[in-house]
Amino acid sequence: MIGGGHDWPGSFGNMTIDANIEIWKFVSRYDINGLIGCITTSINENNIQNDNKVFPNNKQLIKIVDLLGRESKDLKSQPLFYIYDDGTVEKKIIIE
Repeated sequence: MIGGGHDWPGSFGNMTIDANIEIWKFVSRYDINGLIGCITTSINENNIQNDNKVFPNNKQLIKIVDLLGRESKDLKSQPLFYIYDDGTVEKKIIIE
């Protein structure tokens, strides 16, 4: 915003956008589980081939993080993100 200053866009001053509407358009697409309507569930057998954590297609697991980005050691009953060296990320929840 050129010349936007420190005003809340759309309330006064800069009227190029309405910040309230733009924020709502973004956050209303999500609920506590993530993007609404984005189904990423699957049931797979354990894909770990050995203790080095080598996966199909030679992907290597870099780290496992929780929803807040903290590395996680507890791998059961919570949504986790598995981050691989090829740039892919898988969202998983292991229920045992």
